[in-house]
Amino acid sequence: MPTDQNLNRIRALRTARGMTLKQLAAATGLSDGYLSRLEAGGRNLNMPAIEKIAQAFNVSPQDVIGDGNAWQGVLTSGVVSANQEILPESEERRLTANVPSAFGQVFALRVQGNFMFPRYSDNDIILYKLAGVFSGNVMGMECVVRLGDGKYVLKFLLPGSRSGLYHLTSFNAPALIDIPLEREAIAPVFWVLRHQPPIPPN
Repeated sequence: MPTDQNLNRIRALRTARGMTLKQLAAATGLSDGYLSRLEAGGRNLNMPAIEKIAQAFNVSPQDVIGDGNAWQGVLTSGVVSANQEILPESEERRLTANVPSAFGQVFALRVQGNFMFPRYSDNDIILYKLAGVFSGNVMGMECVVRLGDGKYVLKFLLPGSRSGLYHLTSFNAPALIDIPLEREAIAPVFWVLRHQPPIPPN
């Protein structure tokens, strides 16, 4: 039986549009068997699937997630500073990111300032999982990386000159060349919540 965190609105959105599972599969590039298991709550949603399904239905990703216990609040635990170094977040500046519970345990970083604009703006929230959890290819991905000196930085990973070495690049900062990294030191970014400034009263 599916738990609340696995419930979603895929079936409701699909039937409201008169679509079959095969039609949705063709529109998303996902298999109809996988979509059927998602609808039944047998598989947890992930962000790539959410985005493909939302695009097929022409809705926001949030509209694909179910209500009730499908969301969790995650407090920012770190802040991305001007040199892409990640520093501890101060208690008074912490923000709450509302994310799908299906993501499991996630961690949130707050971008401080506009030094990475237009990629990121002040108070955007970057979500990642623990280093070493992601099983896919990290090459070319933006990641939270733990360097040999214990510092954490936000960087894109590119292949270094040999196995185990990486070039670390980022927006508006010099590249770090041939940095040795263990898999357990790399945590890919998988979702970004854009800061919505308050709308001034009329």
